[in-house]
Amino acid sequence: MKGTAAPHIAVAGNAVVDIAVRGAASTRGEGSDGWGEATQLVDAPIEPLLGGCGAAAAYALGRLGARTTLVSNVGAGPFGQLIGSWLGEAGVQVAGPLAAAPAAAHVVQVDDQGRRRSAYHTGPPVPWRRALEISGAAWLLAAGYGGVRREDAAELAEVFVALRRHGVAIAFDPGPWFARCLERDAMLGLWNAVDLLCGTTAELARWLPVQASATGDLDAEAVARAVRSCGVGTAVVKDGARGAAYAGPDEVSGLAPAEPVRGRSSVGAGDTFDARLLWGLASDESLPRAVAAAVSLATGAVRHGRGVLGAFAGGE
Repeated sequence: MKGTAAPHIAVAGNAVVDIAVRGAASTRGEGSDGWGEATQLVDAPIEPLLGGCGAAAAYALGRLGARTTLVSNVGAGPFGQLIGSWLGEAGVQVAGPLAAAPAAAHVVQVDDQGRRRSAYHTGPPVPWRRALEISGAAWLLAAGYGGVRREDAAELAEVFVALRRHGVAIAFDPGPWFARCLERDAMLGLWNAVDLLCGTTAELARWLPVQASATGDLDAEAVARAVRSCGVGTAVVKDGARGAAYAGPDEVSGLAPAEPVRGRSSVGAGDTFDARLLWGLASDESLPRAVAAAVSLATGAVRHGRGVLGAFAGGE
């Protein structure tokens, strides 16, 4: 964006330290209180990564060059300090004081087939209403997380309506989490307060009258069209290794294919995708171009296997 001001994008979501354990398998001594056979030996290094649908997306936006303000549950202790250092490296400003409670942490075990097992401490709640205190942002990206409650949807609806009234565009990635606490009508009502809805095929189809094929597959383009029919201006559907589908105003729709990447973890790919998509739209890229670039950057995150941190290992 040479010669133009970087877009100001606010992000609201959680902040987590992911402890990535790769190649882990069950042990013969599971459940025993000892080292020996109850210990899993892995070849890959165990490393901390930046997780959380808020912090990870904010980090990526900062690395892309956006002026980024994060509303999150960054907590106390060594994990909170680590999250803060990563966000600082990307130039992300955290809105308001940090939480006094311990930061969220998520131990993610990924075996050689890419299957996950995890243990997750969700940390303090996300203070959604703090987004109302941010001035000058062109967009707000909000995302669900493992600790959401029914009350979170009501707070988000209040925030979305108030910010749109002041000319802020709203992007929302509900994730899978609201399905545990929210009825369909309430979720669709929340969708009506957003400009851009983004999620995976399965996450969004759960709220829609779309049918899987005989093989159990869902058509991402059909899901995108169904989201649009609910009154959402633009829908982008992340379809894993197949890429992403999109449907927007003026009959703009299509599918951006992904380059196959095998044997790597997809942790952080969705947050990387959301950040690049929003960066593109805030920078006046066309919807097809922004989606294609988001697929490309998310593929880089999968290829390097270090979540959102790995997406920038070799530049965008």
